Amino acid sequence: MIENSYYYFKNAIPSNVCNNIIDLGLKSKIKKSLTLKEANYGIKDESRDSLNGELTNQWIYDLLYPYLHEANKSAGWNFEVDWSETLQFTVYKEGGHYHWHRDAGIDSSYAYKEDRGENFKGKIRKISMTLLLNDPKNFEGGDLEFDYGRNDLGKTEGTIEICKEARSQGTMIFFPSFINHRVTPVKKGTRYSLVMWTIGQPFK
Repeated sequence: MIENSYYYFKNAIPSNVCNNIIDLGLKSKIKKSLTLKEANYGIKDESRDSLNGELTNQWIYDLLYPYLHEANKSAGWNFEVDWSETLQFTVYKEGGHYHWHRDAGIDSSYAYKEDRGENFKGKIRKISMTLLLNDPKNFEGGDLEFDYGRNDLGKTEGTIEICKEARSQGTMIFFPSFINHRVTPVKKGTRYSLVMWTIGQPFK
């Protein structure tokens, strides 16, 4: 059992930098966000309703990585990680949401295959990060929540926690990728976020 389910840095990224990332994201190739079912098997899945683009700007990684390493150490995880995936710029419009899911599991069955290249081969997602890019005054709903049970499997004995710290612009939330989480429906306006997945060899 891990001691800290998430670790945050409140208002760490200035609003002007957040707005710059939004501008870059909106200029990227925006497309419908897909779940694994949709991407791998072509099965319609309504659990996710959002748009996303991809960013690879090195200065953004350079900005985020000191916080990543501090969170990994200060939260007591000390996960062995050595690479991060392409950054995901995510747009949740009115009604947009992402139901209960995990970004990864804990064993090698979740590992990337050889076709992803040497930086990915045999590795799994270990630390997820979400950064709120716009002022929460511009939207309603869209809360990040954690589920310490398995409500995604219909089991409701676990507790659900609203991550209130994630409601502030420029705030980064880091958490182990195997923790269940969701983004509740946006009731009004648009929510912009940046997501980063950091990977490493499967847990031993």
